[in-house]
Amino acid sequence: GFNYPRSMPLGSDAAWVALIESFTPQEKVPGAIGIIGRTGQDAGNLAAIEMYFKKAGIPFFSFPTPHIDTMAQIVRAERLYPIHITPWLTCKRLNEAFSCEVQYLEIPAGIEGTSRFLRSVADREKCQKLHDLVDQEECRVLPTLENIKRQFAREKVRMLLVTGPANEVSIGKILAEFGAEVFIVPCMKNKFYQQEKKILQERYAIKFIEEDFDLLGDLIDEIRPTAVSVEFQAQPETISRFLPTFINMLYLVEYGYDYALDLGTNFFKNMHKPVYETWNQLVKKYGG
Repeated sequence: GFNYPRSMPLGSDAAWVALIESFTPQEKVPGAIGIIGRTGQDAGNLAAIEMYFKKAGIPFFSFPTPHIDTMAQIVRAERLYPIHITPWLTCKRLNEAFSCEVQYLEIPAGIEGTSRFLRSVADREKCQKLHDLVDQEECRVLPTLENIKRQFAREKVRMLLVTGPANEVSIGKILAEFGAEVFIVPCMKNKFYQQEKKILQERYAIKFIEEDFDLLGDLIDEIRPTAVSVEFQAQPETISRFLPTFINMLYLVEYGYDYALDLGTNFFKNMHKPVYETWNQLVKKYGG
């Protein structure tokens, strides 16, 4: 049941490599950077990160995009900054074929993750204006973040995220920043994942489950989460336990400040806790 979410991000990475083989060299744009996203869902949906480079005056190209002709322009970038763990093969091939320097920083998800990513780019590109934009955004978002953290402190969350299209790592990162205890079953274990894993373990003490398991239900019984994020195929094992279930394919393009704030602000409402609590009470009363 988990072959699909595991194979989709790797398949996308391999597909991008095949597409890159059709690209031809183009003149580099001095100082231009490349933003390398994840699977097809990212195509045309990276504005939450792109807008800061536009405002800061840093020339950039994005990959993937909705059209092949614009995707081919990625070879004009001097430096590439992947923004998720998936495009390891893509970046490796762009480096080999078109001499694009690759620097993995971290996934720009959550408040701290987004700021650290943007500030790292600002340092490498020597762009004070980008630092200034981050300062402005932090002033805007930090009060809301503190409110979210207080709610997570009141209502303890123990979250299990299982093999999505790599968003089990990025959504887990966001929730851990809010104060949730997070367990992640990763969909892939490439070099970028290893770098992100180290960041998340050191910063948020996220626990990664890399050993294979037979049934998700067994893992749930062992970890005893208060909520899970899984694929549609796993719902029978979560719903039967009356466990609040988030479908990870519905939580994509999880970059930037506002996505995190929206997720945190609406998290407990989306858990539908009263529904699950009522059902649990009914089962205890009438279930025998």
